[in-house]
Amino acid sequence: GDGATRAFGYALAIANASGGILLVDEIENGIHYTVMPEFWRMLLGAARDYDVQVFATTHSWDCIRAFAKVIDDDEVEDATLIRLDKTRITKRDRAVEYAPEDIVAAARYDIEVR
Repeated sequence: GDGATRAFGYALAIANASGGILLVDEIENGIHYTVMPEFWRMLLGAARDYDVQVFATTHSWDCIRAFAKVIDDDEVEDATLIRLDKTRITKRDRAVEYAPEDIVAAARYDIEVR
């Protein structure tokens, strides 16, 4: 289906971006939530093999939860989740970074990070 086609497309994109970066908007589109952990394993494994830094956007809690599961299960140490928001006082944009252990804790305890 569409999910398999997308996953194959991402794998090809990573191979073509060898030694560089890959930007993916709304990465969960077309990928069923039940296979999202396997998708992240494939993506992160391919990124590691081809030395590609992946930047992916999402609003999906299922996607973040699957990302956290892979980080926890596979002991991924070089993953970061970055939330963009505005400061309360100055209303300026800021980036809030979450380390791997923070991503796992957020998913485990349903702490909002989007």
